[in-house]
Amino acid sequence: MPARSALLALAAAAQACPASAATLDARRTLSRAEARRVYDGFARRGHIGGRDASGGYGGPAVEALLSMAAFADAESCVEFGCGQAKLANLVLAEHPSLRWSAVDQSPEMVALARAAMRPHGRRFAVALTRGEP
Repeated sequence: MPARSALLALAAAAQACPASAATLDARRTLSRAEARRVYDGFARRGHIGGRDASGGYGGPAVEALLSMAAFADAESCVEFGCGQAKLANLVLAEHPSLRWSAVDQSPEMVALARAAMRPHGRRFAVALTRGEP
């Protein structure tokens, strides 16, 4: 399935959520520098108050999301905000011909992703971004 079809499937799934389930978050938006500090902190200490990416990854929500994407038919995937690359690791383990490119704005998350994905060799690439268009 072409990347466009996978994106359309994800968009359709998002639209299928009932409007009553969507609520606006009243908190202010973090600046890029604040967000970088938050995710660098997650890389160092984990996600205080919740289950962080160093714990288990998966479950029904992730399985449902992955069932809508046709990774078996894809040649490559791009991920924005890869964190520790848990999603990439999960998908690449199941799809040996897939290539994965990722970006994150946290230098510490990029370092963790590189280390975690070393076994996938050239199939995984991650770059640091400033988070700007």
